[in-house]
Amino acid sequence: MKLNILYAEDNILCATNVKQKLEAQGWNVIVAKDGYEAWDIFRRTPIGQMFDAIILDNEMPGLTGVEVAQRILSVNLQVPLIFYSEYDDIEHITKSYHNGAKTYIIKSGSTEQLIATIASVARKNNSQICLLKPNVAYDTLLNILYIGTEQHELKALEGKIFAVLAKNPNCLISKQQLFVIGWGDDDPHWEKQLSKVISHLRKLLSDIDGIEIKIDTGYGYKLINV
Repeated sequence: MKLNILYAEDNILCATNVKQKLEAQGWNVIVAKDGYEAWDIFRRTPIGQMFDAIILDNEMPGLTGVEVAQRILSVNLQVPLIFYSEYDDIEHITKSYHNGAKTYIIKSGSTEQLIATIASVARKNNSQICLLKPNVAYDTLLNILYIGTEQHELKALEGKIFAVLAKNPNCLISKQQLFVIGWGDDDPHWEKQLSKVISHLRKLLSDIDGIEIKIDTGYGYKLINV
């Protein structure tokens, strides 16, 4: 599978070595020398050419990896973020996970773990089927929600909103982020329509044990999956 990867790393030797190893897998790799350049490259990349994974060093000049992650997550919740850092302390690891990291890898002499993780994360993110429970799944291509033997076809707008919630279970997604995903901008006048979409989705999920959409009135929504 041909992957497009953005790698933010201020250590030139490390960046060169990792880039060569990833390109040996047949992947396309763009290296940003600091956090500002990573964010600039990301925001200028068209949605249709979006990266399959983004690798972030933790401490970089300008913007740290966490600060880059925060900016990326403010506009796009679907790109997998992988932190690749020499810091092995709980504070850095926890802060990274709290800011969207799909996984945190501590740098070593080998890139094998990084390569395996990128392949796994990208494959899951690009998967057409999002499995929520053994008997509950969502087809992101066909916009069909499978509940047991029942099939519920979602409208295109409902599908966009539900796909983000389903791929980020137990994570609070802001209304502004959902406005952008559903309507292309964060104008608050979309709130009434978003509320209608969420209301319909909640009804569809109402009979499923362990799955529900929670509402944070002042902020956004969260798909609870326990």
